[in-house]
This record gives sequence, C-alpha cells and structure tokens, in this order.
Amino acid sequence: MSYTTIYLRFIQSVCLLLLFFAQAATAALDARLDRMEISETETVRLYITADSDSQGASPDLTPLAQDFDVLGNAQSVQIQNINGQQSASTTWTITLAPKKSGIMEIPPLPVGKEFSPALPLKVKSAAVAKVDKNSTQALPDVFLEVSIAPQTAYVQSQLIYTVKLFHALSLRSASLTPPNPQNAQVQKLGDDVSYETQLQNRHYRVVEQNYAIFPEQSGTLEIPPLVLQGTTIAPNQNRSQSRLSPFGDLFDMDSSMQPLHLRSEAQTATIKPRPAEFLGDDWLPAMALVLQDNWSQDPPTFRVGEPITRTLILQAQGLRAEQLPDIEQHLPSTLEAYPETAQRQSIVQDKNPIGQWQQKIALRPTQAGHFTLPAIELAWWDTQQQKTRIARLPERQIEVLPAAANPHPAAATLPAVPTPPPVLQPALSGGAEPVVVTQVSAGYYPWLSAALGIAWLITLLLWRFSTLPLTTNAVAQQSPSPQRRAALKSLEAACQANQAAAARQAVLDWAQACWAQPFYHLGAVSAYLADSNAKSALVALERQLYGTQREKTQWDGRTFWLQVRPALRASQASQAVKTVLTPLYPLG
Repeated sequence: MSYTTIYLRFIQSVCLLLLFFAQAATAALDARLDRMEISETETVRLYITADSDSQGASPDLTPLAQDFDVLGNAQSVQIQNINGQQSASTTWTITLAPKKSGIMEIPPLPVGKEFSPALPLKVKSAAVAKVDKNSTQALPDVFLEVSIAPQTAYVQSQLIYTVKLFHALSLRSASLTPPNPQNAQVQKLGDDVSYETQLQNRHYRVVEQNYAIFPEQSGTLEIPPLVLQGTTIAPNQNRSQSRLSPFGDLFDMDSSMQPLHLRSEAQTATIKPRPAEFLGDDWLPAMALVLQDNWSQDPPTFRVGEPITRTLILQAQGLRAEQLPDIEQHLPSTLEAYPETAQRQSIVQDKNPIGQWQQKIALRPTQAGHFTLPAIELAWWDTQQQKTRIARLPERQIEVLPAAANPHPAAATLPAVPTPPPVLQPALSGGAEPVVVTQVSAGYYPWLSAALGIAWLITLLLWRFSTLPLTTNAVAQQSPSPQRRAALKSLEAACQANQAAAARQAVLDWAQACWAQPFYHLGAVSAYLADSNAKSALVALERQLYGTQREKTQWDGRTFWLQVRPALRASQASQAVKTVLTPLYPLG
C-alpha cells in the first residue's frame, strides 16, 4: 500500500471525526442564567437553547420543583439563512423563584434525549422588612402586611390572622398561599374584602383576608411567610401612575409586564396551656358563651303520655362547632327522654367564628304530679376576663297533669263497621193496614199459598244477592287518598333504605291522613291497630330512635315493612268499608 493511499484514508477518517463532533455539538443543549446571584425575594430567568430541531420535545421541569417555583415558561423559535445554509434553534425562557437561600444548583433538565448542563446560583438571604406606611421613604409598588392577634393565647382558643395586599400597579394572575402553621387548625373567615386607600399621595388598592387559627398544643406557634406570585403590569411612564384601569392595563400596548414574587413576614404567637384553676370537664376557651332552651309550647304544658319537645341551644364566640360538647340532662325517672341527633354549625359574624350546637329532646311524662327539672350547668373559660364562668339553665318546677280522657281511642273502642241487618221480611210501609188472614177450607188454596210463599222467598233471595256485588264493587273502587298513598310510598322507600327516622315520620303522616287527626308518637298509632306484630314493630322503632343506648338494636327496614304493611292496609280497607256502607238506607 502506497503512502498516498494511507494519507488519503487518514484524511477521510479525520473528516468523519470532525463531522461526528460537529453533529454532536449541534445536538447539544445550551443553558444560561440572566444572573448568577439573586436575593431570596427575587426571580431569575433560565434560558435553554437547542441549536437543532427539537422534534416537538420540551424541557421537563420536574427536577426544579424541589428548590424553585416555576412562574413562567415561554418558547421561541429562530430560523437563520446564511449563504444558503438554513439553521433553526429553539429557546425556552423559564422564570424561577427560589424557595430558600444558599448556594443552589439548577439541575440538568431533559429535552428529548438530551440534557441541559447544571448551573450554579447564589441566593442571598433577604429578611423581609416590615413596610412602615407612615415612613417618609417611598413605598413599594406592591407589598404585603400581615398581623396576628392576640400575641398570647390559650391552647385551642382563637387567634385572628389578617393579611393585606397593597398594590399600586395592576396585577395579573396573582395568587397568595394561605397560612399553614403546624399543629393548628385554620378557618377562613368570610370572603375577601377589597377597598382603596391613599398612601404618600399615591393610590393603592387593598385586598384583605382574615383567618381564624386554633392552636392544638402549647408553646410557640409559628406561621411561615405567605408567598405572593403573579405578574405586575406597569403603565407607560408618560401616563398617570395613579390611574388603575378596570382591565388592569391589559390592553395597554405601552405597558410592561414583570413577574412578581413576594414573601410576607413570619409571625409567631405564644400559646399557653390550659390553666390549672379551670375545673370544668370540657376545655372551652371562648370570648362569649350562651346556653338557652325553648319549648314546643310556651309555656310548656305537661300531661301524662303526651310528648313535649325541649330544644337546647349552645353558642360560643371564638370556638368551632366541633369543639362544643354534648350536653347531658339528669331527668327524673317519671320523664322518658327521646333525644334527636345533635346538629352543629359554624358561622362567621364580625370576623369572628361562632360555633353552634343544637339538640331537640322529646320528653314524655309517665306519671302525674309535681316534679323538678334539674338545672344544667356548663363551665367555660372567658378569654377576655381570664377566668372561669358558668353558663346555666335554672331548674324548672313542672306540674304533670293526668292523661286526657281518651285522647286517642284504642282499637277496641273504635266504632264497629256497620253491617246490613238480615232481611227476613219486607218492611211495612208507614200507615199500611194489617193483613187479615181468613181461614178457608182445605182444598187447593194451601198448595197455592205455599207456591206463592216459595216464589216470594226466591224473589227476596235474588234481590238480596243482587245487591251484594254492588257493595263489594263499591268497596273495591274506594281507593286510598293521595296523602295515604304518598305516605305508604314514602314508608316503603324509607324501609328499603333502612332510614328509621324517615320511616317513623311516614307512619305518622299515614295515620293522620287515615284518621284525620294529628299523631305525635307511634304509640298512639299502635292503639288503632289490631295486629300484635305491627304493634311490636312500632314500639321497637320508637325505642330505636329515642330509647336509651341499651334499648337500641340493629333495625331492619325490610322486616319492619313486612310486619306493618298488612296492618296498615287492613286499617285502610276498614276505613273504605266504613265510608261506603254507612248510608245503608239513603232514601229512608
């Protein structure tokens, strides 16, 4: 092999290597930052450029989430034609906000099969200075003001955290993180409040948010800084700075948009433990607490066997509804109590949360006489006066009257369904003269009389039986009222769904529609039913809802429906027969 051949092959190899490295360099990604050193409250822009066609790929920004907030991501494509050679490049501009200070690193980001180089970034710690609105120094265009009150509170008591956003420039896509302290419950108090103010002869718009914070342990409560992210829209400097367009200068072509990333001050409060001098069973630190009751009758009238409803209401300012305890009553043994499930509700009034607890209790006396409803007392801690207070319902002297005379007639005393008396002979019309029977001699007359009598009896029987289908058809055509049909349908649905309270109400509605009188408990309904299984089922349902915990069992709606349905339909049919057969002699 000649030296010329060897030389040519060497030149070819070098060219191939140069071409390979040129292609690799073309495919590589370039990355740079607009600044290498920033403050903790500032943003930085990361530029990633692919000199070749990226084939639709875009940077995966997931590795940035640990140390940075991504505030924006824009893409641009540049095409160049130099001496007939066309080239294209794609650049991504990513706006980042650091989450902490220190020597940071922009990690390699994948774009397709390639990775951008890692970049160092120094983030200086920037203590957020409190903005003094009364200072002579110029105020920022946008700033946050936060506060917490009181600075010292008891565990589980209420603290009010207020944040105000002041902005003299229009904001776009602004978001503010809510407070998220550890070992505390946070409740937002109402909607945001917006208003305007003048500071240093400059127009500011203010957005105010209020939160209630309930610390769950004593010690130091730390509320981390809130983070505001968004974009400011600065109008043309030649135009009035004080004018704020209702559209945020969004359509002002001369306005400039800048990313916004602000942090508020961190807040702390001292949380004291439950004081030793408080001796109540339930720790209730509140600004105000009220315990009251009302009755279904005013004044209440107590009578043996008739229930009356007492409603207990507990309201506490500065507490959530979940913090309020259930209230126990110590009643005399002559009063049966059937409490309903307590209802809890939290409302906001004058920037203060108010927790409300309410429970209805049906009381049914079992014995006449004079009795005492004991007082109800509840201890709570007054956070304003720093002392124990007692909310009290005084005792009540009641007089239980004897049962009313037959308020709900029992099934045995119900009027019997009238039945037509047996027709033995045609009734005599008024004023008809008696028939005179004359004895005649034996002959064909006895046979003739017997034949006429038999014919008359046959005619009478045919007339009697011809009237029975009419009565039966009339009873069959007598359908239940719409109220009864609706009540039965509701009862069946409640039983299928195992809803005991709904089933009880449906039975009461059905009884009222059937007998046209109000019913207040299932015991009164059972008095109208003759079926012992149905009576037992009604008693079991009443105990399931209002009995003691020992009396409650697993209630089966389908079994209840099978037990009471025949009795209800039988009572319904009796009412229909009564309605049809009462006017037996309408023309008499």
